[in-house]
Order: sequence, then structure tokens, then C-alpha cells
Amino acid sequence: MASCSPFSELAVQATSELLPLEPQDLQHATVLCEAVYCPDDAEARREVRALSALMGAQQQLTDVTLHDAAGQRYIVGHSPTAMFVCFQGTKYVKDWIANLSFRHATMWAGDDKAKAPAAHCGFSGRSVAVPLDELYAKAQAANKRLVLCGHSLGGAVALVCAIKLLRVWAARQLGGSYAPGDAACAGGGRPPAPAPRGRRERRARRQQRDSQHLAAAAAAAAAAPFADPDIRCITFAAPAVANESLAAEVVAAGWDRLMCNFLAIP
Repeated sequence: MASCSPFSELAVQATSELLPLEPQDLQHATVLCEAVYCPDDAEARREVRALSALMGAQQQLTDVTLHDAAGQRYIVGHSPTAMFVCFQGTKYVKDWIANLSFRHATMWAGDDKAKAPAAHCGFSGRSVAVPLDELYAKAQAANKRLVLCGHSLGGAVALVCAIKLLRVWAARQLGGSYAPGDAACAGGGRPPAPAPRGRRERRARRQQRDSQHLAAAAAAAAAAPFADPDIRCITFAAPAVANESLAAEVVAAGWDRLMCNFLAIP
């Protein structure tokens, strides 16, 4: 991706070509990435108005509110067509602890740990307490898109949240469970088979499991090739969050077209 300032028209045009976005979406995401650090709602709203005016935004965000989900701070704002949820980046010691918790955590229940779809433990842990279903439901009830965004740590949390929401959406497109292991995750169905002991058996199990996940992702994409989940993710300088298996699943499902990470390259 070409290096460009998120304040420029070039950045807005480039993002619109990569993502099904509206021109103001990138500006709103940029504004909220700054306003999320404000101490209270009143200050956040003043910051949003000031930054929007500075950037020449034609639309103002409304109903701006700050929230906290078990230590992960985020801000919510509304445009006429989208509900924005922006996650705060690194500020406190606890945020550095999350950043440094870089071991991978398996994302989906029912998988053995070896090379299963997994994400950075600190970032995925931050996403657990975020009320994703509630936020998505509010956006849908208002007939709006849900745009998840953030800078640095906040961007990483936004990416994990987007993947989790898109997987739930994909399951609905398939009319039930998304992939093997989902039933166990929901507390129903048969428990996963015991892990094989031999090296060759473990390798065969991994290959079968990866094939099943990729097939499910491809099936979700094929089930509704032109369906729009109304979920977007715009991040700035977000670090890597996924292992190879999770990244392959995201690409196979076509979710990567709904996510964009901006990096400042000198």
C-alpha cells in the first residue's frame, strides 16, 4: 500500500478502492482514534468537533460516548450511515502487558493447539469482554454499518473483533455451525476426538482440520458472494495479530477485503 497521510484525499480515495467504504469513514476513524484518549464524554465530544473541523469533515459524529470493557477502553460515535467503535491503543502499563503477551491463543474451540487458527494472546484477550453481539445488533437495528477501528494496540483489538464478528455472520449464512468444533464451543454436539499420539497422525489431523476450516470459509463466501455483512475494520499501525492458519481462513472467506491497515512509511 502506498504511504499517505490519513488526512489526505489520496488516502480516502485509496481506502475506498480497497474497502466498500464511504468517503467520510476514514476521517471519522482518524478522529475517534484521537478522541478515545479523552478523560470523559464531554471532552471527547469537544475533541471530535475540533478535529472534524480541522479535517474539513462534511459530517459530524453524533452520540459520542466512552466505554470500558474489562480494561479495554473504546469510544462509540455515529454518522448518518455507520456506527463507529474505536479502541484505545497503548497508554498504561496494563496495555504494555497485553502487547507483550505475544504467545498465540487458539481462537476456535474444538481444535488441537498445534497450528490451529490462533491470534496474539494479549490482543485476543482484550477482545473477550467487548460486547460485540450487542454493538453489532445496535448497528443493525439502526440500519447502519459497524466500523471497527483503532491505532496500534487498539487496531489489533479491532481486527480480532472484526474476525470474530465475521465468523458469526458467516455461520448465519451457512444456516448453522461454521466449522467442526463450533458445536462444542456452543456447549452442544459431540466433544472433539482425543488428540492422536503419533507424529504422523498429528500431522494428518492438522491437515484435515485446516482443510475443514478453509472449506468452511470458502463455503461461507460462496453461500452469499454478494452479501454485505455491514462490518468494516480500519486500523492505523496495527501489529500482526494472526498466525498463518487464521490468516488463511480470513482470506479464504473473503473477509480481508473488509479490513484495511494504514502504515506510515518514511
